Amino acid sequence: MPPNPFNQPKIVSVDSYLRTSNNAATSGNGMWSSYTIVPNVPLRKVKKIQMIKAVVPNIQLPLDDTKDLMFFYHKLTTSFPTPQQGNLKCVRLYPSLYQPTGSYTTYTKNKYVSTGTELAALLNTAASTGGDVTTYNPFWSNNDATFAYDTTTNKMTFAGKDTTAGTSYCIAAYDSPVVASALALNNITLNSLAGNTPQKYTPGFTMNLKLGYALSYNTVPPYSFSPVTGVANITGVGIVAPTAIPVDSYLNLAPTSAIYVFANWAGSAGQSGQNNRNLLGVIPNTTAPFGLITYQEQGNAPFLTSVLDDIYDLTIELRTDANTPLYLPDSASVNILLGLQYED
Repeated sequence: MPPNPFNQPKIVSVDSYLRTSNNAATSGNGMWSSYTIVPNVPLRKVKKIQMIKAVVPNIQLPLDDTKDLMFFYHKLTTSFPTPQQGNLKCVRLYPSLYQPTGSYTTYTKNKYVSTGTELAALLNTAASTGGDVTTYNPFWSNNDATFAYDTTTNKMTFAGKDTTAGTSYCIAAYDSPVVASALALNNITLNSLAGNTPQKYTPGFTMNLKLGYALSYNTVPPYSFSPVTGVANITGVGIVAPTAIPVDSYLNLAPTSAIYVFANWAGSAGQSGQNNRNLLGVIPNTTAPFGLITYQEQGNAPFLTSVLDDIYDLTIELRTDANTPLYLPDSASVNILLGLQYED
């Protein structure tokens, strides 16, 4: 039987503005990370599929609302000289779309920033009196920290403020088991219409990484002598206030280095490094904020085989390099152009 051009097109455009709905599992608060369209005629006897073009608007915030809003540190004392839950502290931002109940004002929201100087000012507001409250953030210490950005080195630093004898400060590792255990016992929450709701936290990803404090829990810090386990900063020991704690990396304001595109028909033909099936392709994020991230296949990407033979609906899901949903507002329009080959 000869090919039927009505159910065996060579290219198919999967446009988000034609979606039948926002998928409930990956949407919320007016945002979405996946969408589905249903062709008028199913695609029959598909043999190979390839993503040949893609356009995604770059309208994410530098700090992801789902994983980058909590900065953790330890305030060490003579009585508690090692990192533990009892001396864990946190400066956090509320999600960008947060709306308070009534006249509640004791919070600091995430927002778009284009420079480290702007981000330092935002974090200093969150760390200062009125920036948060222990009722909803049990790890907050009022007016206990300060952030500064150096435009020459492109580095953000943190410093404690308490100069009491025997007190020092250190960074909590982004993958600290102390942080994970503490949050399991005491949620950081949001004052909301639905009551005290837990703030989203992605294990292994904290604001510490974004600011450049990138040492892991078990790393032996550089320039250290007899470092203390869990002290995730250069020298491996606490730093007395008001000295800034040396940072080991650079400020990163990119929301994600790449966009991972998943498709419900790709199956085992495409797999991400985190063992997620249905990977269609990866789009590098090389565009400035508020521009269009574009991808054009250059002739060296393989076609995906082992895909579904008959495709009745086309679902696209976008994820970040942290394997979290890449949320976009309803005003955003995503286009994925597919190339297809069929069985003879």
